[in-house]
Amino acid sequence: MTKYIIFDLGNVLIHIHPEMAMKGFEEASGLRQERIKEFFLSDLHLGFMKGNYPAMEFYKAMVDEYSISLDIFHFKKINLAGF
Repeated sequence: MTKYIIFDLGNVLIHIHPEMAMKGFEEASGLRQERIKEFFLSDLHLGFMKGNYPAMEFYKAMVDEYSISLDIFHFKKINLAGF
C-alpha cells in the first residue's frame, strides 16, 4: 500500500509575499512594475512554482526572456525575499 501526504505550503504553512520579490526584481532589472507582474503570471513562473522546471533552468529562461543581467546569487536572494 502506497501512502502519500499532500499539503499546501503557500500562505498556509509558509507566508508568501510575492510583492516583495516583485519589488526586488523591479529594482534589479529596471523593468516596469507591470512587466514584473506579467512575469509572475506567466506560464514560465507558474510552471516553476508547480515544480516543472529546475531552478537553474528557470533562472536562465527568466534572464533570457527579459534580457536582464542578474547573477544567480542575486536572483536567489530576490526570490527568497518573497518568503
